[in-house]
Amino acid sequence: MLFSYVEVECFPSDATVDTIDSGKVTLSSLQVGTRVRVLDEKNQITYSPIIAFLHRDMDEHAMYKRIRTKNSLIELSKRHLINQRQNGFIWAENLHEGDEILVVSSNIQNETEWEEVLEITDVYKQGLMAPLTEQGTIIVNNVHASCYALVKSHQVAHFALAPYRFYYRLFGQLSDMNTMTTPILSYANGLLHFFKNLPIAKDLIF
Repeated sequence: MLFSYVEVECFPSDATVDTIDSGKVTLSSLQVGTRVRVLDEKNQITYSPIIAFLHRDMDEHAMYKRIRTKNSLIELSKRHLINQRQNGFIWAENLHEGDEILVVSSNIQNETEWEEVLEITDVYKQGLMAPLTEQGTIIVNNVHASCYALVKSHQVAHFALAPYRFYYRLFGQLSDMNTMTTPILSYANGLLHFFKNLPIAKDLIF
């Protein structure tokens, strides 16, 4: 079946984001349309609406990478993309102690800075949450991360989701109820399944 393919690559449900209306909230309380903190094309902190959930299941449990810097701590699945200073977005499992990740500054409001990863451990937690923004990125627990996982390239994933972003801009919240009640966004899951079965794309993308 086209949409039966499932892999777990998300944030836990107790991860937090900053919203323009309610301040800091957990991912489990987010709704489609909520404006959350992101970085724009000029790497400036701004707010952008959640347009869908690539994955949303608050009851399941999964293993996450807990990544700690001096002033931040983020938990995300091993093949979720995170912004590393030297190589851009890489899978969390490829991040090492001593690498630097982009975080919201603890000293200067609305600024970001690179902080060294001090510790990486595994933690088993509840909730599978993968919110999607127009930018394809999101600031979670004050850390800049991609909305995407499983694929090696943030740019490829963002390009692949362009039709869905265009659809959302045209029709807005007409489909919001579907994205809130289904565990996995069907469009994204269908793309993932399709490309994983293309030998020419499998090694390049995954």
